[in-house]
Amino acid sequence: MADETSDNAMRSGRSKREFVQTKKKAVNLEVDTLKQSVNEHTSLATNDAMPQSAMPIVGIGASAGGIEALGRFFDAMPPDSGCAFVVVLHLDPKHESEMAHILSARTAMPVAQVRDGMPVERDHVYVIAPDTELRVQEEGKLRVSRPSMSRGPRHPVDVLFASIASSKRERAIAIVLSGTGSNGSRGLQEIRAEGGMSLVQSPETAKFDGMPRSAIAADMADHVLAPEMMPEVVLRYISHGYAAAPAEADLPPSMNGEATVEQVLEFLRTRAGHDFGSYKRSTQHRRIYRRQGLKNIETLSEYIDELRTNPEEVETLVADLMINVTGFFRDAEAWQVLAAQVIKPSIAERENGVSIRVWVPACSTGEEAYSIAMLVTELAEAAGKRFDLKVFATDAQEANLRKARDGVYPAAAMTGLSAEHLRRFFEKLDGSYQVTKELRDMVVFAQQNLLRDPPFSRL
Repeated sequence: MADETSDNAMRSGRSKREFVQTKKKAVNLEVDTLKQSVNEHTSLATNDAMPQSAMPIVGIGASAGGIEALGRFFDAMPPDSGCAFVVVLHLDPKHESEMAHILSARTAMPVAQVRDGMPVERDHVYVIAPDTELRVQEEGKLRVSRPSMSRGPRHPVDVLFASIASSKRERAIAIVLSGTGSNGSRGLQEIRAEGGMSLVQSPETAKFDGMPRSAIAADMADHVLAPEMMPEVVLRYISHGYAAAPAEADLPPSMNGEATVEQVLEFLRTRAGHDFGSYKRSTQHRRIYRRQGLKNIETLSEYIDELRTNPEEVETLVADLMINVTGFFRDAEAWQVLAAQVIKPSIAERENGVSIRVWVPACSTGEEAYSIAMLVTELAEAAGKRFDLKVFATDAQEANLRKARDGVYPAAAMTGLSAEHLRRFFEKLDGSYQVTKELRDMVVFAQQNLLRDPPFSRL
C-alpha cells in the first residue's frame, strides 16, 4: 500500500509538472503567433529601415510598489516586439537611481537612464533620471528638463503620457502601474483624445492601488489587467490594422455585402439615441476603428455583432466619439480673452446684487462650468460687487453629469489652478479634491443633446 501511495504521488507530481509545462508551451506558442502577426503587419521586428513614425511607444508610469509590477511586466514582454518603452517612476531626487540596472535583470532589451536628446529606438527601455521631467518629441528624441513645479505634488507621468499622445497618436500606449496618488490620470485623457491605448494595473494585484484606482475612476482605462497579462494585449493592439496602418488610421474600405460606417452610426442612433451623422467623416472612422483595435476585431460586421450583444461597448463607443477632453481653465489665453472682453464689461454694467446667468453647453465632467463660476466670483469681488450667479451646464452624457455634480477630481486635475483657487474653492480629500458646496450650489447640471434638443433661450 505504501509503494502504491508513493507511486500515485509520483504520478501526481509528474502530472502537475506536465500540466505546467504544457501551459507554458501554450503561452509561448500564443506569444510567438502574436509576434509573427506583428511582423507580418508592420515588419517591426525585422525592418531596421522602419520609419520612426511607425514605431509604437509604450509609456509606463508607477511609484510605490512599481518596481515589482515593472518586473512582472517585462518578464512577460518579448524583447523583439518592435516597441520602445519609456518608464517614469517617482525617484528620490537626492540619490542616484539604480532602476536601469534593476530592470536590466528582467529583460533582454537594452535598458538606459535617459539623457537629454537621446534618440528613441525600438526594442529599448528608457528610464527617467531623478528630479527630472521626461518628454517624447515628434522627431523621436527624448527631452529631459527640470520639474515644472519646484515644490508640491509633481506629475511626471502625466507629462510623459501627454508628450507620447501628441507625438505617436494611435501608436501611443500608456500603462499605469502600482503607486499612490493620481499621477497619470490626466495624461491618459490625452492618450485617449489622440487615439492611443491605455492599460491600468488591476487594483487587487497592485501593492499600492492609488494610481490605478484614480485612472479607473476617471474612466480612462481601456484595459484593467495584472502586469504580466499586459504584453499580450500590447502585441495584439500593435498588430491590428488600426495601429499598424499609416499615421492617419482609417477603416478599410467596405467590400460588397460588408457592413458600413453608416450602419454603425444608424445603430447608435436607434439604440443609444445619439446622432453622429454630422460629425467629421474622418473622426467617425478613426474612433470606430480605434474601438475595433482595442477589442481586436478586424471587420465592421464583427464589430456590429459586438455592439448588438454588448451594451457596454455601445456606451463606450458613444463616449469615444464625443471625446471628452477638458480641464480647469484649459487654454489659458482663451480664458484671459473671456475675462477681459466679456465678463469684466458685464460686471461693470450691472448693479450690485442683480442676477447673472451663464450657459455652458457640452460641459463634459464640469471643469469648465466650475471655472466660469470661479472667474465670475473673483472678478465681481475685485469690482466690489456681489451677484446672484447661476451657471447652467449641460451635456449629452449622464455619466459625465454625475461626475460633474459630485465635483470630485484627482489631484492631477488641479494643475491649471492657483494655490488661492485650491484654498478657496476646493476641499482636499484622500488623493483628490472636491469643489466646495458654495461653488457647487452656483452650478446646475442638466442633460441636453445640442444636436437634438432646443437651446436655452431664456436663462
